[in-house]
Amino acid sequence: LSSITTQTLVPGTTDDWEDVTRWDLSYQWLDGGGWNGDEYPILWLDSIQQVGLAGGNGTQIALPPTTFEATFRNNAVSIELDSVEFPRIGAVNNGLGGRSEVEYEQENPCPEMAQYPPSDIWDDSGYDCYFITTRYDIVNDDWYYYGEVYAKWLVTSVTDIDMVGGSPSQVTSYSYEDDPGWAVPDNPLAVRDPFMPEDYTEWRGYGQVTTTVGGGSGSSGVSTTSAKFFRGLGRSITDFDGHSVPDPIELNGRTLQEQVRDSNGENSSTRYEYEVVETGGGPGTRNPSRVNQTREVSREKTTTGWRYTDTKTTYNSDGLPKTVNDYGDTSTASDNTCTSITYARNTTTWMLNYHASEEKHAGDDCTSGDLLSRTVYLYDGASDPSANTPTHGNVTETRAYSTTTHYATIKSTFDNYGRPLTTTEPSDPSEQSPKTTTTTYTPAVGWPWQGVTVKNPLQHQVTTWSSQYNGQPVGMQDANDNKVNIDYDVLGRTLQLWTPDAPKPDRNDTDLSDNPPAAKVTYTVTGSQPSRTMASRLQSGAGTRTPKYTSTYTYSDGFGREREVQTASPTGGRIVQVTTYNERGLTERTSAPVYNGSAPGSGLLNPAWSTVPQWSKQEYDRLGRVTAQVDMTADATGEKEFRRTTTNYLGADKYEVIPPVGGKTVYYTDAADQVTKIEEWLSGGGSGQQAAAVAGPVPPGSSSNSSAATASATSQAAPAQPSSSAASSGAAAQPEVRAAADAALKAAVKQGKRVQVDAATTDSSVVYANPDGKTFTAEFTAGPSRVKQGQSWVPIDTSLVDEDGVLRPKAAAAQVEFSTGGTGVFAKMTRQDGTVFALSWPSALPRPSVKGNTATYADAAGPGADLVVTALATGFRHDVVLRRRPSGPVEYRLPVETSGLTLKTAETGGLTLSDKGGTVVAAAPTPVMWASSTPDAGADAKGKRRPRKRGKITTSVVQEQGRQVLVLQPDPGFLADPATTYPVTIDPTTTLPLSSDTYVIKGESSTHAGDSELVAGAVFNFVGVEVARSYLKFDTSSLAGATVSSATLSAYQMWVDSFECATGGIVAARVTSSWNPSTVLWTNKPTTTTSGQATASETGGCSGDRSMTWRVTSMAQAWASGTANYGIELRGTDESNAADYAVGFASSEVGYGDPPTLSVTYTLPSAPAASKLSITPVTGSAVSSLTPTLHATVSDPAGGNLRADYEIEHDPAYTAEGTGQIW
Repeated sequence: LSSITTQTLVPGTTDDWEDVTRWDLSYQWLDGGGWNGDEYPILWLDSIQQVGLAGGNGTQIALPPTTFEATFRNNAVSIELDSVEFPRIGAVNNGLGGRSEVEYEQENPCPEMAQYPPSDIWDDSGYDCYFITTRYDIVNDDWYYYGEVYAKWLVTSVTDIDMVGGSPSQVTSYSYEDDPGWAVPDNPLAVRDPFMPEDYTEWRGYGQVTTTVGGGSGSSGVSTTSAKFFRGLGRSITDFDGHSVPDPIELNGRTLQEQVRDSNGENSSTRYEYEVVETGGGPGTRNPSRVNQTREVSREKTTTGWRYTDTKTTYNSDGLPKTVNDYGDTSTASDNTCTSITYARNTTTWMLNYHASEEKHAGDDCTSGDLLSRTVYLYDGASDPSANTPTHGNVTETRAYSTTTHYATIKSTFDNYGRPLTTTEPSDPSEQSPKTTTTTYTPAVGWPWQGVTVKNPLQHQVTTWSSQYNGQPVGMQDANDNKVNIDYDVLGRTLQLWTPDAPKPDRNDTDLSDNPPAAKVTYTVTGSQPSRTMASRLQSGAGTRTPKYTSTYTYSDGFGREREVQTASPTGGRIVQVTTYNERGLTERTSAPVYNGSAPGSGLLNPAWSTVPQWSKQEYDRLGRVTAQVDMTADATGEKEFRRTTTNYLGADKYEVIPPVGGKTVYYTDAADQVTKIEEWLSGGGSGQQAAAVAGPVPPGSSSNSSAATASATSQAAPAQPSSSAASSGAAAQPEVRAAADAALKAAVKQGKRVQVDAATTDSSVVYANPDGKTFTAEFTAGPSRVKQGQSWVPIDTSLVDEDGVLRPKAAAAQVEFSTGGTGVFAKMTRQDGTVFALSWPSALPRPSVKGNTATYADAAGPGADLVVTALATGFRHDVVLRRRPSGPVEYRLPVETSGLTLKTAETGGLTLSDKGGTVVAAAPTPVMWASSTPDAGADAKGKRRPRKRGKITTSVVQEQGRQVLVLQPDPGFLADPATTYPVTIDPTTTLPLSSDTYVIKGESSTHAGDSELVAGAVFNFVGVEVARSYLKFDTSSLAGATVSSATLSAYQMWVDSFECATGGIVAARVTSSWNPSTVLWTNKPTTTTSGQATASETGGCSGDRSMTWRVTSMAQAWASGTANYGIELRGTDESNAADYAVGFASSEVGYGDPPTLSVTYTLPSAPAASKLSITPVTGSAVSSLTPTLHATVSDPAGGNLRADYEIEHDPAYTAEGTGQIW
């Protein structure tokens, strides 16, 4: 195919066609360089070029072509394969001087192996590659399969480069989360070898893709959105509200949710729900079906939390919307509406989707509530809704109701083309003087080249002539006979404009020199220079041979955006107005007119801003909203700001505008972005309130006292004792749990999706019955991840909220309260048994600033020294942050308040809390302080450097005035050391109760229990290699006796630390001895075994914000079989002096939904049961046959074939048994 030409019928003819546009396509043969090189070249579309032909009578104009450049990536992975290279789009040149370059990478590339495993493991291999079985062998009745592995390449970035206009490049990058999905192609018509396995070669993509636009300095220089998708893998996926959603094949490729992020994290999100409706029967494993989107739920961050909106849609049997319930802001029912839609149908001609009526009511019922609107549509001459059958689909009558019975009517007629002829608009059905507008097409058949005349009810008429080439108007005559004409070039671009003051000459007038147009336009588009449009407007000389024009030259950059507007200066030279754009494509600066001595239209000026007398610049947040409009000026001393208007977005419900003169205007908005209140402030122009920072998921209408955790602050014994499955009957063995599991398994089979076993839910685990009818999947977290509020479990959310004058976490496994300022207790912890631990501050505290789960009391510990208190998943911690070096030694004395508990210092230097019996119920590791880390320019910018320099804190508990006082004395030498960089964090690391995970660092004498991160690996820290290992534990006692089919450990990478961005790895090994999170150090770390250990390789390019996973099936099976569960150790694959790779994972104390998880799929231990025992035939209470039939229902949750054996015994209650005719 070398060209495509569009044509139009010449008006007034029946077979005379005229060319309008031609698209020329050029190609080339590409050599990939591999096996498909010279012998198998690939045909590549090289360019597409538009050529204008309309009305040119042989004249044509060709625009610069759009060209496509190829890049090659090797698809062969198997080492025995030759290179297999196919072209992909490497760059697109748009013909205007813009160029878009595409980069490809692999998020999880396949390792090179001498031989790859067969196809049955490739569905969830976790790699961007796939296995194709090529042959098989049978040796001694054993089957051996062989194949080849090929790569899947992903687009990681698209860079838009302005080659002509000087605009900065715009980078759109894509990151991929979750494991890559592969599936077996479902093609019922494909013929396959029955002895060959089915290969997982159908790409289903990644579960979530994050898109980042821009790359400017600071967090506000980028915009970030993410989308999570259904992939049809038969698993379950989780939305932002924590709902587990099935992933059927019919939803493959559809969007589950979309999220927009700002500098505080999630800003707004929208999720979608669908229904799958089977529409018939068919071959293969699935029937044809239709997917309806039934619900859309959105939430946005406000000043007080999350504001939710909700819309639900139902459909009729044709898949058309039937009712739409718009719940608006879900916190109130006052804005709820319900819209019902009916359709006029003609099943003979399959005209099904024509609206017959739309009716909206207030409230949730589409038939009751106040009528807000109702419109009825009648088609093709129908006069009554009961006989409304469309034949052509023209709306000939529209009824708009103002009440349930009163309506106004609009009636229309149409010609055979469906064009309107008349429109009659009486204001009321009883009105005697209808108002009719008439449209006449000349000619009536074919293109109306002689004009379209519209006559209104007052008989005023306007005639319009339109081009047969593109439908654009070429002439218009109004009711006063004034005429306007427009000429176009062969590409359909405006060339000349004639007006009543500068009329177009008659068609027979051959001398056009004395009829200049009112305006004319010329275009210069080369692809190698900025595009230029010159628009000239007639100033004087209409109807003469000496017209005078003023011209404006508009220059565009390589992507068609206006860059400069140039006009002639009265004194010679040019006046230029400049517009520039930032790296997100947003307008960045706009200049006031600036003078330059060159002629207008002589080229792009693109001045340095230091030479521009005055301009305005815009500042944006990450959502692309203007946060400041700044007027600037420049002189010999440099650039200066002289006026600023600031907009602070405090939440989706509130924003404030601060003008240059001070004061401010505050706007409040509802869920529909309508302004509901405006406040005018005379002062307040300095700084805006802090933007809302809310952590999710927080469902609407959650209890205001949700943070008063009613779930237990579970105590653990001081040493982390093993969870021995052999010693426990397991949760599945409990009668109520077993019964719930059986019921859930049946429900899962019936529904075709996994079903949660609610009775088995704990604060650190949740169990699902799978639709295979045999297996369960338990998902464990290291430490609590949910708490019970009332009768429901909710995810832990340690974000602080102000409740009754104290700060509490929204949902945590500990009842914690922080002060809102003043004297007395600043942090209080209440355990489930009523015992209390609290700390006071020796002086009055200011009102804290709150961000997420942290409250900061500025200067509470002295000038430049802040008290920072953090809510954790299972307790709290408090730090003193020294923003500058103190003038001398510092000491902090914190009064302790306890009820039923005693605080002591441990031998390790840490703290313990003991109950009245002396049992340690909670602990805190040795207090420590650290300096801020030194930035390393050579480190990966995505990494995070951990604090390197640490100091000791002398800790003691003393009695003063009848109460305990915790005394903290930071090492004065550390604080005074010039090598110590500030700020310095003094961290007593108090956390209650004991943690379930921690990490140790070689050579350190302080513990890390309660930290929000788990560190594993080894990395150079300027003086040597720092080696760290992490330890975590899951309560798997519910697996007792189970048969494990798969188990996956997952930990969320918050950061990766490596100078070289090395390809590292982390080993997961089973721990074989006990350990205490509050006391474990490198010197007393527990032992491990190599049996069943797993390794996960770094495939994320040394960046955080992703999960690392390990297959730990053998570990889980060992615990289920009775081996003591002491937990898991994470360590680097290389801990030598040459190592350079460490990872910081989120711990169970992170408090916002990313703790380590263990997912185990298993079958329950066999437990056969019999029910519904009966015998037939029976007469009365006696069996009436010598050959009776015995009946029973037998079952076993473990599945498999079952056999029933019957045993008959005498009933001792009937002494007559065994005599005469009675057995």
